[in-house]
Amino acid sequence: MTENKTQPSKFFWIGMLAAAVASIASLVLAGPKLGLWTTMPGCGPESGCDAVTNGPLGNIPFGSFLWPVSFVGLAWFMTISWLWKSTKGNSKPLLWLVRLGMLGSLGFVIAMIASGHFCKWCALVHFCNVVLWICAELQIRSSKNVCNKCLGKSFVFGFVLVSVILGSMYVLKMGADQKSSDENTKQIVEGGADNSTLKLLESDHRFGSPSAPIQVVMFTDYQCPDCKRLETQLARIYEQRSDVSVVVKHFPLNYDCNDEIGKMKMHSNACWAARAAETAFILGGQDGWERMHAWLFANSGSFTDATFNDDLIMLGFDPHLFVQTMQTSVTLQGVKEDAADGKALGIWFTPMIFINGVEYLWYYGGQESLAKVIDTVGNAVASGESSVIAPPSAVEKLVADWRVGRVHSIQDRDRLSWSGDGDVEIIVWGDYQTEPTVKLDSILKDILNDGTRAKYAFRHFPIDPSCNSGVKNYSKQYPGSCEMAKVVEAVDILCGDEARWRVHQLFMSPQPSTTLEALAKVAATVCSQSSETIADVASSADVAARIQSDIRSKLSVWRRSVPVLVIDGRFIPRWQMEGTTPKETLLQIINEASK
Repeated sequence: MTENKTQPSKFFWIGMLAAAVASIASLVLAGPKLGLWTTMPGCGPESGCDAVTNGPLGNIPFGSFLWPVSFVGLAWFMTISWLWKSTKGNSKPLLWLVRLGMLGSLGFVIAMIASGHFCKWCALVHFCNVVLWICAELQIRSSKNVCNKCLGKSFVFGFVLVSVILGSMYVLKMGADQKSSDENTKQIVEGGADNSTLKLLESDHRFGSPSAPIQVVMFTDYQCPDCKRLETQLARIYEQRSDVSVVVKHFPLNYDCNDEIGKMKMHSNACWAARAAETAFILGGQDGWERMHAWLFANSGSFTDATFNDDLIMLGFDPHLFVQTMQTSVTLQGVKEDAADGKALGIWFTPMIFINGVEYLWYYGGQESLAKVIDTVGNAVASGESSVIAPPSAVEKLVADWRVGRVHSIQDRDRLSWSGDGDVEIIVWGDYQTEPTVKLDSILKDILNDGTRAKYAFRHFPIDPSCNSGVKNYSKQYPGSCEMAKVVEAVDILCGDEARWRVHQLFMSPQPSTTLEALAKVAATVCSQSSETIADVASSADVAARIQSDIRSKLSVWRRSVPVLVIDGRFIPRWQMEGTTPKETLLQIINEASK
């Protein structure tokens, strides 16, 4: 390809930026498939992004193999970015490639709208593609300085190269997932727990015999897309096998009827859907419940006042009696009891499935892995090698989840200051002025003071927009937290680890003033430097870089709330649980890590 001498215009630079942003957004979408991160920023489980990228729109089938659409987008935009830059946006063949990409974006957006799901990162990709197309139409005038044949070859080379790299990473990720899936299947077959939690799996809502050798229990939400997908698989398995029993329990992701999830309200009609299922059982027994259960999943848990009466008549219920019963406390209590059982078993998203008492980790398997696992369990049951066991408690599940969790690569780990000298590494990101951070710090100090062989590092995530722009929209902010973090880092630079930890401990108590000058005076009482010197260093670029490094490293582990706790590189999402103290919970994980 010969060099294009045309002077770049403003449309070239805008198009270059659009192509670059589209590449970055495509990487964000591809990240979970490559194992780079668990969820996309701002897109948790069951979000629109999750539904699109993991649904039919997010994958291109090649036989039994699924190629993520995000990989196609990433390869496309990286190659287009390269060609746009190398031709300075003045190639007619490139214009036709951009037009082709625009047609792809148009088709995807139409399909996304038709699916009823909105993916913000997908929308950003396609918005940038529109901008790139407009710039290409306005920018490209002539291609006489560009080798058209060479450009085509260059596009094919770039697209294939990026695709091969992504494919290699994808194969490695699938291999790791398959290993985890195989280990999970082995655990289901072998079992090995006591009977203390079996009662939490009991329910009146069951397909099949209570004495069936393969007992499946699913905690579900009628508006959860993954629940619907797995329910469809379970229904097909149940129809084909006589040795399977399926129990259904409620865990709606809606605080209106689920006291166990804080203020989450991901699914607006999930509570009424669950209460409708309870009502159907009260009024119609097993047959009534089965009809309602199937109808709710078929309609993704959605119904409206305008059509519900007709739907109830179609299902064989008296609409007036049904609605009257559904609004009673009895149906609400039934849903809450199921949710409490789920909380005791460590649920924090749906679906959660148990096979013979062992959790089935469906997110590691392929589209039909549930049938394969049940086949394996059925063969083991037939040979007397497997039976129903009790699932772990919520704390035991937390430890198990930690054990198989992703090990994060911690940025700038070498500069961390440690308290304690054990082999188990504990890292906390927090804000000195937030109560949960102060509580967790106190618990960890108690654990270390008891002689536990572990070491603890504290990193900063100030909920203060003066140094952390990502918290501008937080409902509660803590002015002065940036200054507290800066002073601690300044003391670390000037006076070393011991003084740093003494100031750290002082700042875990409320301070009468959080101005830089006042905090520097407090620090000067334990650091052999003047308060002016401490304040000067605290205001330096070196300290600012340290704070930003801490913020970035926290966001790479978990983007929500503080404190964030990591033990030996694995994130612990729930260190405060009912039925035990946080200290006992953390000691169990630390003891597991020390083995």
